[in-house]
Amino acid sequence: MKQLNIGTYYPVATYLHILDARVKVVATTMVTILLFFTSSFWAYGLLACFLATLILTAKLPLRLLRTLSSLRYILIFTLFFSVFMTPGEQVLFGWSWLYATREGLMAGIILIIRVTLMIFVTTILTLTTTPFELTSAFEFLLSPLQKLRFPVAEGALMINLALRFIPTIMEENQRIMNSQKARGVSFEAEGLMGKVRSIIPVLIPLILSSFKRAEDLALAMEARNFKIGGKRTSYRMMRMTSKDYKILLVMLLFFLCMIGFEIMVN
Repeated sequence: MKQLNIGTYYPVATYLHILDARVKVVATTMVTILLFFTSSFWAYGLLACFLATLILTAKLPLRLLRTLSSLRYILIFTLFFSVFMTPGEQVLFGWSWLYATREGLMAGIILIIRVTLMIFVTTILTLTTTPFELTSAFEFLLSPLQKLRFPVAEGALMINLALRFIPTIMEENQRIMNSQKARGVSFEAEGLMGKVRSIIPVLIPLILSSFKRAEDLALAMEARNFKIGGKRTSYRMMRMTSKDYKILLVMLLFFLCMIGFEIMVN
């Protein structure tokens, strides 16, 4: 495996990999809620240590850090937007009608920390859980919505297809880039507009290829008599063990303790 991406399963024989997918989805949801509920650096540090422990426990390679390298420009733009667009009393510096405030800087740093940790927790989930297990977990956890006539099975199928398409699209993107480089296209343009123009020779073929794959998938599903709203069964049934319940209980206690302490501090 050359590169780890969101949606790519990394097969290793660890306890985190064999943990029930429903427990991992619930734990991921709890951590995500904590990321946006807390606002203190000590809490973010504790959550970062927790995620680092999960990475070591799951024996995930350090190539996982490359997930952030492709998003660095988005994170920089987020910090820039927060610094100049958040009102505050302490002005750090200004230019024309733009003013950078200390409150905006702190809000931008906190937002970047939240987004970064959220990317890590979702990536850990997809690296340690197969797409089939994720689909089954989402379908089980969202099953109460069926009483509200929400298409749970179709929604879980859409999530599964999206996760399966991510590594495929990443590989297709790399193949197109290599083909364009062989034709003399340069992707080392300087400046924002230059980088945008360099993306066009890759973006258009990638979009066309994605539409072609989606059409082939739709034809294949119709050939197999797929119908929306039809009842389907599963060959592999998901069963939780006592260890799964213990991990779920520990995560619930951790979640409640973090929430309670944050309320007491604030």
